Amino acid sequence: MNAPVKLLSETMMNQLMSLFIFLGTCVWATSGWAQSTKKPAEFHWVNPLGKQAAATVKHKTFDSQLVGEPVGYAIQFPPNYAKTNERYPVVYLLHGGRPGGEHKMVGLSRSIAKEMRSEEVPAMIYVYVNGGPVSHYNVPGKEGAIGADVFIKELIPHIDKTYRTIADRKGRGLEGFSQGGRGTMRLSLRYPELF
Repeated sequence: MNAPVKLLSETMMNQLMSLFIFLGTCVWATSGWAQSTKKPAEFHWVNPLGKQAAATVKHKTFDSQLVGEPVGYAIQFPPNYAKTNERYPVVYLLHGGRPGGEHKMVGLSRSIAKEMRSEEVPAMIYVYVNGGPVSHYNVPGKEGAIGADVFIKELIPHIDKTYRTIADRKGRGLEGFSQGGRGTMRLSLRYPELF
C-alpha cells in the first residue's frame, strides 16, 4: 500500500529554495569563474541558428521592454501545426553554459522532430531560450544580466500570445542541460504556478 504524499509547506519550500541558491552561490564563488581573468565570450540577445537546426525550427525575435532591444528565440513546431487549429503543450529548453544564446541547443531539434514524426513522443512546441549574459539568472549590478526576468516576464507571455499553446501550467514544461538544468530547478521551484 502506498503512503499518501505530503506536500511541502511554503516555509519548507522557501528554506529549500534558499539552500539551492546558497549552494549555487558557493559553487559559483569557488569555481574560479568569478575571479577569472579570461575574457568571457561575447554576448548577444539575437544569434543566428546555423545549419544544425531541423527544418521545423524557426528563428524569431520579440521586442524586449526589459533590455530595450530585440531578443531571439528558436521555436520548433510539431509536424501538423500549420494544418490544424489545435493547441499544443510547450517545452522551454534552457541551454547550458554562459553566456546565453538561443542557438546553443538547437542541434537537439533533429532528434525531437524525428521522435514527433514517428509519434514516439506527443506533438508539442519546443522553445529554445536565450538565457542572457549569465544564463537563466538575474545578477544585480551586472548590466543586462536579467535572463530569468526576460524569460519569465516576457518570453513566456509572448509565446502564449503568438502561438497556439496550452497557456497554463498543465501545458508548460521546462527542461535544461548543465547551467540550464540549474535554471530549470530554480525557476520551477520559484514559479510553481507556471510549470
